[in-house]
Amino acid sequence: MKNTNKYRKLENEQKKIRVEIMNMIIEKNSVVSLNEISNNLLNTLELEESYIKQTLDYFEKNNIMVVDEDNYVNFIYPVSAHETMHKVTLQDGRKLNAMCAIDALGVGLTFNQDIAIDSVCNITSKEINIKLKDNKLHSINNDDLRILHINLDKHENWAASC
Repeated sequence: MKNTNKYRKLENEQKKIRVEIMNMIIEKNSVVSLNEISNNLLNTLELEESYIKQTLDYFEKNNIMVVDEDNYVNFIYPVSAHETMHKVTLQDGRKLNAMCAIDALGVGLTFNQDIAIDSVCNITSKEINIKLKDNKLHSINNDDLRILHINLDKHENWAASC
């Protein structure tokens, strides 16, 4: 089976750009404009403006981030700039909204940190509290919890399948 993970295919600088955009959303706790991102990346990562523009275009065209008609980034997987039911607290104390429950589980890998997830089941509306340490399940508030996941490799736009 061929590896279709679009994040593994990114160049190292593109991976840094992706994380920096997520950090900006987390810090602001809101959407960020493409202009804000470009200005920030020019200063923090010292990249060429043309490379930044190409990367942002690539992210948008390949559904790595979702940009609205006013050129604000609303989502860059797994981080949402909007309120969701899936709250994640990073080990460093920062808090973010994850796109979906499955994305919340992946936040620890994305940021290479232990995480605590506070979510709500879509079906039962019961609270879900999970802690991951070293990317392994550390604690959970419901031993009967089950996760249903579909193979998203066949979907271009993953958000449409969450």
